[in-house]
Amino acid sequence: MNIKDLWVTVCDTVKEKCSPLVEKVKDFVRENKMISICIGALFLVILFALILLVSALKKPAEKKYERPVTLTEEMYIPPSPAVPDDYNPSRITKETWTNEEADAWFTVPGQKELEDLSRANDRLINEITGAAP
Repeated sequence: MNIKDLWVTVCDTVKEKCSPLVEKVKDFVRENKMISICIGALFLVILFALILLVSALKKPAEKKYERPVTLTEEMYIPPSPAVPDDYNPSRITKETWTNEEADAWFTVPGQKELEDLSRANDRLINEITGAAP
C-alpha cells in the first residue's frame, strides 16, 4: 500500500464520520441565523484578541551589530564650573564661641517669645496626648 492510497482511505473515513456532524451544523445555521452570526462574530473577536496578545508578548529581536563601535576622536570632557580660590568645601568647626561671636549672633529671648514658645509646646503636648487620662 502506498502513501496515496493511504491518504485517500483516511480522507474517505473522515468524510464518513464527519458528514452527520456537518449536516447538523448546516441545519443549525439555517434555522438560527442570528445566533450563528453572533457565535461567528464572537469567535472572530476572540481570535483577534489572541493574535493581539501573542504579538504583544512576543519578544523583540535583539539588534546585533556587525562591527564593534570604535572611537574616532578623543572624548570631549566639558570644563567644570569655576571655584573661587577662597572657597572651602569643608571647614573645621570650633567647640565654643568667643564672647564677640556670642554677642554678634545670640539674642536673649524676651518675655513675649518665652510665652509664645510655652503655648506652642503646650499645643504640641495636647495634640500628642489627646484625650489620654
